Amino acid sequence: MTRSTATQDDSGLLTFTEAATWLAVTESWLRRAVAAKRVPHRRIGRAVRFSPDDLDQIVAAAAVTVPKGTTELRPSRRT
Repeated sequence: MTRSTATQDDSGLLTFTEAATWLAVTESWLRRAVAAKRVPHRRIGRAVRFSPDDLDQIVAAAAVTVPKGTTELRPSRRT
C-alpha cells in the first residue's frame, strides 16, 4: 500500500471507513461489494477488515486496458 494517509490498527488491517477513504469510494459502495463478495477482504469474527494487499487487488481488478494501437477517440454521437 503506497498511501500513508490511512491509519491502520496494530494488526495492519483497515476498517471499512479507512479502506473506503484509501480507495476514494463511498463506504456504502465498499460494503455492497463485500456483501456481494466482489472484493477481497478479511473477516475476523463479525468484523470486516482489509489488508494492504486486499486494497492493491481491488485497484488492480478495476484497471481498464486500452488496446494497443488505439490512438484516436471515437467521435461523439451527439448531433
